[in-house]
Amino acid sequence: MHYYSLGDDIRPASPGRVLVHNRVRPTQRSGTRGFRCWEDDPAPQYIVCDCGWRPELGIHYKVSPAANKAILIRRIREMIAAHPGATMREIINLMTPNIADPDGFDFAREIVAHVVRDLWEKANAPSKPPQRRRS
Repeated sequence: MHYYSLGDDIRPASPGRVLVHNRVRPTQRSGTRGFRCWEDDPAPQYIVCDCGWRPELGIHYKVSPAANKAILIRRIREMIAAHPGATMREIINLMTPNIADPDGFDFAREIVAHVVRDLWEKANAPSKPPQRRRS
């Protein structure tokens, strides 16, 4: 998998690979306003996208909605594990650095916040001591 960074020249996918973008409204450059694109091997979670982004690049794909949720949950779990002791708000800010109010991404931030809250609470729940069995 090759992620395009801010300022990279995005090219058509190499033979046997596909160009994919996330579900954020496409921009001309990857890394702007939460938009990300990458080149990867074809996979079932990628579906053909008809959004009209960069037609000169040819057919491109997006991550299916069901896969988006699974990916988000996996990324949040990884972020919580990588930052032990971080508060819920810190995890949300780490997960959504490019999501801001001006372009209507507040809703996306709230979705992330909801999922983070659930996973963070599970990860940080006090462990119960083993119960002693009475004889």
